[in-house]
Amino acid sequence: MPHSEGGPCCAVVGEDDDGRPQLCGETWSTCWYGKRGKKFCAGHRAAWNHWRHSGDADEEVEHSRLTDVDELVGVRYCEPTTMKGAERYNDIAKNNMQYCVQGTFTVEGYARGHTDTRWQKLDELVECAAPGKTSRSREQHTSKSL
Repeated sequence: MPHSEGGPCCAVVGEDDDGRPQLCGETWSTCWYGKRGKKFCAGHRAAWNHWRHSGDADEEVEHSRLTDVDELVGVRYCEPTTMKGAERYNDIAKNNMQYCVQGTFTVEGYARGHTDTRWQKLDELVECAAPGKTSRSREQHTSKSL
């Protein structure tokens, strides 16, 4: 089949060293799927179907940051559902631990946040617990434990 220029392909194919999504970026394909600036190459038709039915959550949600930790719920080194088959069978790199945190997430420019549960990296937790930043729930927890 002839190839045509388009794209770049917006399918997520993994994560970089900082945990940000890596996109396919293909610009030549036998067929292109998508619209509104979101194009997917022929090799990523499943990603296009997923996007078509569920939309792009990252565009719908404003970026917010963790401002108060209520509870650490769990930890993980990876997300198995995003791993390729060969990655699941090999040893997992244990240098990218994430923590499942329930807490308050605040959008920049707003005083109040909302409660949510998300996976956070250690540097995001440290930023939340930086000296000089106190929160009502941490103060209550400290006073209860004394």
